[in-house]
Amino acid sequence: MSISAASTPTVKEDDMEECGPQPIARLEGNGINAGDIKKLEEAGYHTVESVAFAPKKYLLSIKGISEQKADKIHSEVSKLVPMGFTTATEFHQKRADMICVSTGSKELDRLLGGGIETGSITELFGEFRTGKTQICHTLAVTCQLPTDCGGAEGKCLYIDTEGTFRPERLLAVAERFKMEPQTVLDNVAYARAYNTDHQTQLLLHASAMMAESRYALLVVDSAMALYRSEYSGRGELAARQMHLSRFLRMLLRLADEFGVAVVITNQVVAQVDGAAMFNADPKKPIGGHIMAHSSTTRLYLRKGRNETRMCKIYDSPCLPEAEAMFAINPDGVGDAKE
Repeated sequence: MSISAASTPTVKEDDMEECGPQPIARLEGNGINAGDIKKLEEAGYHTVESVAFAPKKYLLSIKGISEQKADKIHSEVSKLVPMGFTTATEFHQKRADMICVSTGSKELDRLLGGGIETGSITELFGEFRTGKTQICHTLAVTCQLPTDCGGAEGKCLYIDTEGTFRPERLLAVAERFKMEPQTVLDNVAYARAYNTDHQTQLLLHASAMMAESRYALLVVDSAMALYRSEYSGRGELAARQMHLSRFLRMLLRLADEFGVAVVITNQVVAQVDGAAMFNADPKKPIGGHIMAHSSTTRLYLRKGRNETRMCKIYDSPCLPEAEAMFAINPDGVGDAKE
């Protein structure tokens, strides 16, 4: 799965319009002027698809967009984005063409049916030192590889909420795959989130960046850390879950709109109720049902011997419940040595 430094992939941007989301400028005309387009862009809508997926009340909340204008916008969008029924055959064909991003471990890729799935949200949860951040660092590099080498030929957006991002790890992984180090670093857009509002705001910036260039991966490490510290006690639980739901909905929209692989890490909490007595491992992911329903695939990571780790399919719409062993090596995530 290695490539020469000279052939390190340069991210394609010219064919974005042909096979990717449509730029919002296509809506101009037929009663929608440049001023309306600008208002939509300022509100975080940079593609035709993003407008198509947005509820009408969201458009009405934009200053200067009347109900009549919102109806007109939705009318024009419906002509460009198919949102009706399709056959299972067509959907199956789309699934067959889907790209998976390699984790760097053959065993882990086999467990996941090829790697991390694009166009959906994959959640990694577990205790500290179980490999969550290491997998994210490895994926930030492997997503840049050619598709025939387990990559997706795209850039990476990395949102860090705990200050654990280390470019040095990217360089080590890049050396392992014989990729140009500077190119690898240039293709990773990094942002540190300082509070939950900022974390959500960064997704609006991410949407604008994805509309301009080809990205294959969006990492949020960790999705729940700031929520856990900012919202405390049962009195703030409802407010926390509403804010979290909005954040996860935006993540899912980006996955649908741009076809990127979204990877989020999550922390665990020990169960202290009666169910813990009958459970061999009483730890469960935080975030409640909101997090559970928003994540497409949930992976539970736990420690093994020395540098080995275990990954279990905790929840998935198509993958059977199974486990795989992987290792955290100096050059990123890989297979455990016999």
